[in-house]
This record gives sequence, C-alpha cells and structure tokens, in this order.
Amino acid sequence: MTYLVGIDLGTEGVRVGLFDESGQQVGTASEAIRTSIPGSARAEQDPDEWWIALGRATRAVLAGVDSSGIGGLCVSTTSSTVVACTRLGIPLRPAIMWMDTRAWREAEDSKAIEHDVMRFSGGSDAAEWLAPKAAWLCRNEPEEYAKADYIVEALDFLNFRLTGEWSSSLMNATCKANYDPIHRCYHSHIFSELGAEGLEGKLPDKIIRVGDPVGTLTPAAADHLGINGRPIVAQGGIDAHMAMLGGGHPHPGSVFMIAGTSNVQLALTEEILDIDGMWGPYPDALVPGLSLIEGGQISAGSILRWITRDLLQLPEDEAAKLAALPTVSPTGPSSLLVLDYWMGNRTPYRDDRLRGSVLGLSLNHSPADIYRAAVESIAFGTRNVLDSFEQAGLATDRVIVSGGIRHNPLWLQTTADVLGRPIEFCDESNLTTLAGAISAATALDRYDSLASASQSMGAQTRTVTPTPGTATGHDHKYALYLQATTALSNTLHDLVNLTEVR
Repeated sequence: MTYLVGIDLGTEGVRVGLFDESGQQVGTASEAIRTSIPGSARAEQDPDEWWIALGRATRAVLAGVDSSGIGGLCVSTTSSTVVACTRLGIPLRPAIMWMDTRAWREAEDSKAIEHDVMRFSGGSDAAEWLAPKAAWLCRNEPEEYAKADYIVEALDFLNFRLTGEWSSSLMNATCKANYDPIHRCYHSHIFSELGAEGLEGKLPDKIIRVGDPVGTLTPAAADHLGINGRPIVAQGGIDAHMAMLGGGHPHPGSVFMIAGTSNVQLALTEEILDIDGMWGPYPDALVPGLSLIEGGQISAGSILRWITRDLLQLPEDEAAKLAALPTVSPTGPSSLLVLDYWMGNRTPYRDDRLRGSVLGLSLNHSPADIYRAAVESIAFGTRNVLDSFEQAGLATDRVIVSGGIRHNPLWLQTTADVLGRPIEFCDESNLTTLAGAISAATALDRYDSLASASQSMGAQTRTVTPTPGTATGHDHKYALYLQATTALSNTLHDLVNLTEVR
C-alpha cells in the first residue's frame, strides 16, 4: 500500500496525518510548539523547535506502519511566518510569526508604491506579510538582515530541511511576498521602496506550484522523520488556503472559511476582480486559470482562548462548558458588544491598529455573558467579510466552514445565526493535512490535476441551519458593531501609538 503524509505547521503545533491514496486517514499525531510574545502585537517561535516537533510527530504517526510504503509527503504552514537564516538553514533569530504586526508602519509605507503587481495585494501589503517584516528587520536589526542569506516563509525553511533544496511555493510568493504571477519574477524596486533593500536576493529563485514536486527526502531528513526510503516532497502552501483542497471545493461560487485561531475566508473567481479591503486577486495561486480572493480575521479562536485561559483562568473542562452554551441566553438578549480586533483587522478595514473592546459592561454581567458576546463578535466580523465579498459582486452561493470551530458548538451555530443562512460544515479533523495528501498524490501523478484530486479525495460536509427567531436581534447588534468600529477607531489608534515600541 502507498501512503501519503500531510504536514500542517500551525500556530500551536505541528500536526501530521497519514493517508491512503483514497484520502482516508490512517493515523494522526501532533506536537505542541511554544510561542513567545515579546511585546505589543509581537509573536515569535523557534524554527528549530518546528523541526524537532515535526520529527516527533511523524515518528509517532508512523509507529507500527511500514514506512517504506510512503510515496510522498507535503508540508503546509501558517503564512508570513518569517525566518531569517543562513544558506544552510541555520536560523539567525526567532521566526516572526504570521500574527505579528510590528511592521505596521512598513505596511503603511507600501500604500505609496506604484506598480502593477500591487493590485494583486489590493494596493498595499499587510503588516503580517513577508516583505514588510523583512523591511522591519532591515531597519531595526540591520546586522541580522545583512547576515541572512535567506529570508523565507516557514514553508520554505521546512522544505529545505526536508530536501536540501531552496524553493518557494507559487501560492505563498504570490499571496504574501509581492511575486509577479504574470511575469514570473520579483521586482526589486518594490522591496527597495519598502525599505527591504536587496530582499529579492534573499528569496529562493525557484518558484514551484502547489502539487508539483519540490525534491526527494534527504537521507538525513528521512532518518529524522523515521522514514525508510526517499519519498517525493510535494509543494504545499498556506495552511488555510490549502484546506480548500481538503474541502473538495476548489471552484468558483463557494466561499470557504477556515475558522480557528484566526479566520480566513477564501473564494476562487474566473475574473481578476479588484476588491477593496480584500487580499488578491492572486492569479493561479492555487488552481491554474482561477484567481484566489482572500479575506480574513486576525483574531478569532485566539480571542476565546484568551478569555477562558488568560482572563478567566478556567481549566479546560470549564472552558468547554462555555463553548457548549446555548446560542440564546436564558436571561434574554445581552447588552454586551465586543469588537474582535485583538490584533488588528485584516478585512475589510485593513487596519493593523484597531484593538479589541468590550462595551456595555455592568456589574450583573457574568463570564458566560462576556464569552457569548465575544463569540457573537467573531461572527459579526465574518459577516462583515462576506458582505464585502457580495458588495464587490463575488458570488457566495455556498459557505463552507471548517477548522477549530468544530470543537465549539456555540461558535459554529452563532456563525450560522449571524449570517442568517445555512452553512456547510466540514467535520474533518484537519483539512490541511488532507490537502497535503492530495498535493502529494498529484505530485505522484495519481490524478491529472490538483482539482480532480481534490474532488476525489476531499472530505464531505453537513449543513448547519440558523436558529429560528434570532435574525432581527443579530441584525440590530451587527449594525451597532459597525457603528462602534467607526466611532472608536481614532481612540484605538491613539492607544496603540502610546504603547508601540519599535
């Protein structure tokens, strides 16, 4: 039997899935990874810890399996988690994580750059992206920047450790590093104007499509992972974007949302649409001939975890009780309103200096009230993204949801209630690892295209319908959510300016 391995480097750990060629999961394992928060809106991880965790998780999932039967593997990671390293893959500093927005000034500077390629990022870069972070390093840690032979995505770093070859995913390069997908090149003056002089020389030259081979596993990497043989390593991409393949719906007309630590809303279109507040269009980033549109919420499940773990300091069993609350409080509608901008807003405001707020507190409010209002706020943020899609003329005939939301019944049902429409829920434990298996199967020529592999191997969905009688109340609170965002924006910006440390 031929096995396929899908690897997902997420925010909190590495997950490894073992699949057969039909897409059925044979086993799964994970290893936790530590995150450091060294300052306001900053987050870092140790790249060497990724490698150690990957080895442990892969060995665990292969226990009792004949690893010589592994035909291919594929890595997907959080996007814009940036590593500065030597050409031998030795990190020079901790990785700057995807949710780190220290480079917000550099992102602001990108709005002044005039070049056709900027239309593919909606006219400017986000603070989370590789180029603004590289510019921040160049300005604030010039010695490390100069020493770095490569400044790369976490995906590129892990693929190098696996194959000994430096390359980038066409998806990541196009979506997060200002790669020109039309002329197939980087433009040096974009990086110069941004403040990342010479960055084009620190990025891998080889750009590989999702589902194409990167190389074969080196003997050292095979030994680290506990694999007997040298299987193909297929090109992966951004974890949430790859999950579209696992969901089996990589075609226009559907909005696919991965709801977890953050939320990402993705859609494919045959036209190259310019949509304010969105990321993209990204031609050919996932499926050849289609453009990818991306919306997102930087903070989602991370807010709920912060409330239960850090604010309320609840044990896991008590936190689970909050996640199982009924969508309608027995005491009636809540007067609490939460703004879900703990780490800024990605869509539709593209404002890295918005911050979270809890409005309407009184002494009679309980932890459950605060938690339910936070869940409601995250759903409002999702509705705001999808409204922006529809206002731009992008079809949202179907909404398919997956991710960590599967462990939170309150969040899942509230999302359907706030959107006021049925949503399709994909209950697969990890669509990104499944997508890795799909990519590996494509690299092994088991299917004639990535899309056909996805349709054959992708997971099934079930429908979640809105709770009757909740639409009017949510519509009213959603209007207040939009109103409060406008009213408080300047105050939230001023608070960030008070505490920001370069």
